[in-house]
Amino acid sequence: MKRSYLFLVRLFMLFLVVTFTATTLSSQGVEFPEFRDYEIVREYPDYVPDDLWDYINGAADAFFTYSFCELFIAEYVAGEERIRVEVYDQERALMAFGIYSFERAPDYDFNSIGAQGYSAPGIVNFVKDRYYVKISTNSSDQSVLDDLIPLAAAVSDALPGETGLPPIVGMLPSAGRVINGETYINESVMGHSFLRGALEAVYEFEGRRFTLYLFNADDEEHVVAMSNAYLRHAGLDEVVDGAVATGFTDGFNGLVYLFREGEKMAIFHRLPEDDIDFAQQFFTLIGS
Repeated sequence: MKRSYLFLVRLFMLFLVVTFTATTLSSQGVEFPEFRDYEIVREYPDYVPDDLWDYINGAADAFFTYSFCELFIAEYVAGEERIRVEVYDQERALMAFGIYSFERAPDYDFNSIGAQGYSAPGIVNFVKDRYYVKISTNSSDQSVLDDLIPLAAAVSDALPGETGLPPIVGMLPSAGRVINGETYINESVMGHSFLRGALEAVYEFEGRRFTLYLFNADDEEHVVAMSNAYLRHAGLDEVVDGAVATGFTDGFNGLVYLFREGEKMAIFHRLPEDDIDFAQQFFTLIGS
């Protein structure tokens, strides 16, 4: 009797382990929603970093820069017509926005799918939370082309996560900003390996056209380390305590203005000489 009882207990525990494992694995995938009269076909494997090159070849490098985790692909098929849906899991919302912003342009036809999306002939791309989604078709049938945006909306609704853009985007002053021109750069900002994680935005403000780099730092210590690395590169003294407000010539980029206060750090590029007062005033607008 005791041996039978132990066998049943072990069998039950094995059932729990198998059930939990299956649930965990399935939760890591993507649920592709039913859509109208299309059949969902999953002929492609789920790609991970080791084999993403097999699918997008050299373009994989850009996705790796933004913490690529996994790619899920489904095709929606109706007769001879096909719509492909690619869902790139980029680990975090900021990384998904980064690769999305890297591939968009300010003059695209934007929409409110997910956190933000855009469309062009035969494609709809959007970002939502940690996912960058690319939907495309080679069809010239107008009814299929008309299905792209509602399909994108259905895929967005099926994906978990928040629909807002990363908080750093909301820190940018709106006056004079080139709308939808922001790009998140995760590595080698302005060509420097010691500068990482900045939102690049172009401004046309009070007769000036300049570029602002706003850094997304984890904490003040990280900000201090980055700014001091830049000061050392320029041959200037480090500033450990207190704020930084200085201008100098960067051999790669020419004249720049660097500001740091607490966890906030920004670099201004392509401003006129002797314009540090304007830059400092503009710096105070960030996050306000």
